Amino acid sequence: MRNQYDPPQDYNEENDDNKMMLPLIEEKVNTLVDKLSEAAEEGKPINIVNLYQGLTLDVIADVAFGVKVDSLNDPYEPFLISCRKMFEFLDPSKLIFLFRLGEFLPELGTSLWRLFQVVMLVITTPQAEILKKLEHVIESRQKAKLMLDAKVDDVNITEDSLVMTTDDDSRQKTNKQLDSPKTSIDKSVDHLTLRATSTYEIKSQSFLFLTAGYETTSTALSYCTYLLAMYPDVQHKLLEEIDHFLPKETKTTYDILRQMSYLHMVLCETLRLYPLASNGMDIPEGVVILADVWSVHHDPDIWGNDQYSFVPERFSKEAIANRHPMAWMPFGLGPRNCVGLRFALLEAKTALAEILRRFSFEKCSETEHQLQLKEVGVIVPRNGVIVKLVPRKFD
Repeated sequence: MRNQYDPPQDYNEENDDNKMMLPLIEEKVNTLVDKLSEAAEEGKPINIVNLYQGLTLDVIADVAFGVKVDSLNDPYEPFLISCRKMFEFLDPSKLIFLFRLGEFLPELGTSLWRLFQVVMLVITTPQAEILKKLEHVIESRQKAKLMLDAKVDDVNITEDSLVMTTDDDSRQKTNKQLDSPKTSIDKSVDHLTLRATSTYEIKSQSFLFLTAGYETTSTALSYCTYLLAMYPDVQHKLLEEIDHFLPKETKTTYDILRQMSYLHMVLCETLRLYPLASNGMDIPEGVVILADVWSVHHDPDIWGNDQYSFVPERFSKEAIANRHPMAWMPFGLGPRNCVGLRFALLEAKTALAEILRRFSFEKCSETEHQLQLKEVGVIVPRNGVIVKLVPRKFD
């Protein structure tokens, strides 16, 4: 099913489907900015990770599935709680006994993995809760597709707290929706007509989009916020670029975001310093491995002796041209790289641009000098990212 989501070989940014998603992203980002304004008025440090998680979940739910999940305004939204529990459940420290046992008794490795899979089927895990919700969404989208194919004018389907509407306020009329960019669920449902595809496969693809679009982007935004607070000179340069391309009352557009080269460099350098992949470790001979992205991104032979410093200029066109193409791979490389790369960057750029138009980030007494990290499927800040938001003043 990957070819349903990968950009075509003749892809160019002028016809990028992601640009059509920008209004939906902006809607969620504006809600985030309102929440940040409330926090800034109180003048207290905030753990910005929680708000970024709310943003990315709301975005991926709406853009990928066409459902409304207002977790930014409701921190106890069931979908958000289930996602957080899922990544806590994936904490390797909680499953270390299985890995250690398999390490010392490799002949039991396959049996232990099968046992683990059986246990996952028996107990109620956060993953199972999310998959059940996704089943409701898939059924709703399939019903909606049948109605749209029959040229029904209005659709309103509600499943628990997940709502999909096509009224004038939230969705275009049916004839326009038929020509609009399709969500991941829509593409999966359409794919049913192309070959035999099980509901399980659609559900698995949906789960992948949800988990990949939620934790990864929110974590990248959190790391970027931390680095900008710790490197005010870099933040100042970024603010100058934002002010140049987005003066007061200027609407953020896809083309403007494309032109903001320093914003792109800041995000690339963030993902170099804090790739979301696993940390380095000793690997015994004969073991199947994944690329050790963390070590590559901090290799002094590639990045110099200041490899732990935040230097966005490493990603200027000239610097990239003089570096091995596999020196930077936070999204993977080759035919199996991250299918959501462009969308993730678009979402992150939109969020940062809109936030920094109004606020700057400052470190405070509660900001960690060096972030403590933990692995929960991806590498995240153990204690979150605590900063102060300072409203920007303009003449």
